[in-house]
Amino acid sequence: MKNLYTKYASIAIVLGSLLGFNTAHATAYVVYGTTLSLYTQSQAESTANMIQSSKGIYNNGSHPWCANRMFIDSGDKALYAAALGAWLSGKPVNIIYDDAYPGVYIAGHVSGLQCKVFSIF
Repeated sequence: MKNLYTKYASIAIVLGSLLGFNTAHATAYVVYGTTLSLYTQSQAESTANMIQSSKGIYNNGSHPWCANRMFIDSGDKALYAAALGAWLSGKPVNIIYDDAYPGVYIAGHVSGLQCKVFSIF
């Protein structure tokens, strides 16, 4: 009976691997020493606010689907205030973002932006 159980368990593992039962996850990236441009959006027309980095955000180059742009949720007032302060001061900041969020719409700029800012410091 033990051999039969082992056989079926092995088959289940192989099938799970072949069928892609692996869990996909996003990656958090850090951009050091960048200055920001802030694109404040109307909540009536857009689902988030956008920032643009003066530096490449993906291994010092352009991100494959976000270029050098990221978004801040419209309701995240603290993060928006940090972005506004960084933009107005022109001083370099560090940013942590994730690149696999559901796409947001930034009216007049981009549709489907998936790079979400988590931290500005």
